[in-house]
Amino acid sequence: MIDIMGIIKKITSTYGRGKTMYDALQKEMQGETGARVSSLARSAPYLLTILSAEDANNIALYVMQENQKGRRAESIAKDLEKMLPAHAKNKALLIARTQASIADTALMQARAEKMGLHWYVWRACGGRKGDGKTRDSHRKMSGIVVNWNDPPAPETLFPSTNAEDYGHYHAGCCPLCRCYAETVVDEDLLKYPVKVHIGGKIYKMTKKEFRQVMNKPVIH
Repeated sequence: MIDIMGIIKKITSTYGRGKTMYDALQKEMQGETGARVSSLARSAPYLLTILSAEDANNIALYVMQENQKGRRAESIAKDLEKMLPAHAKNKALLIARTQASIADTALMQARAEKMGLHWYVWRACGGRKGDGKTRDSHRKMSGIVVNWNDPPAPETLFPSTNAEDYGHYHAGCCPLCRCYAETVVDEDLLKYPVKVHIGGKIYKMTKKEFRQVMNKPVIH
């Protein structure tokens, strides 16, 4: 996942226009979009396997706020080492990287929802073939169209030996996932037939078929 906030902050040190962009983003996070991002970023089931509900909520919120300042995950992890209970200190970097990625995806989802855009394309790091670090299930998810209200369960859709099951989640929203979501702004730009995830199944659709479902509510 590209560190958008970090890039913007770096630009602000040299260009006035960049500072305007950064300030605008900070203002955006103070309103309805920020509240939605906060809600999404704190709903990370994997954290509850490591921390209590209260600690998970606080840590998720802290990482999100620091990520918005443009801080790198490695830097945030050093803070977490001081904040986490003893049994979780060795997971500081994992949590920092994962929560930063979740926060980035949450921002994209919140913006898409505000614009009435309900779908995105799951993109794996390294493209459809992934790279040496890409999970097999995520490589197979790459290129599939997903509804923001219907997160897939990649490990269930594409079972593989010894793969840990993280349940339902969006691109970039499980431990150390480097995938990202590409919002569908114009369905005409998709390459058809396109694979679409709906209700735990993958369907291959023509443009006409996708248009028939794209504006219908999908309830997970």
